[in-house]
Amino acid sequence: MPEDFYKVGPRANRHFDDLGLRALERDWAAWPGVPSEDLMMRSQFNLFYDIGIRFFGRHSSQALDYALYVMEKRELVALVLRPADRQRHFEFQVRV
Repeated sequence: MPEDFYKVGPRANRHFDDLGLRALERDWAAWPGVPSEDLMMRSQFNLFYDIGIRFFGRHSSQALDYALYVMEKRELVALVLRPADRQRHFEFQVRV
């Protein structure tokens, strides 16, 4: 992966945080040379898994779920709020 992938911050002032620097060092040590598409996907997954661990903790299945979610590149579902329909009534069934 390009070095910039592991950095955080705005485009004009990107820098390494401890998580990104460790991920970069791990990937470069494991895969020297030009990586294949599969290796780049693995690097991305590992980084997002590390981020998930930071968010949810090492022993949480949510870390894995987070990495899988990001790698699938699902679009976020926006919550849609609709105003109440004042013409609609609710029927209650009362048993006696």
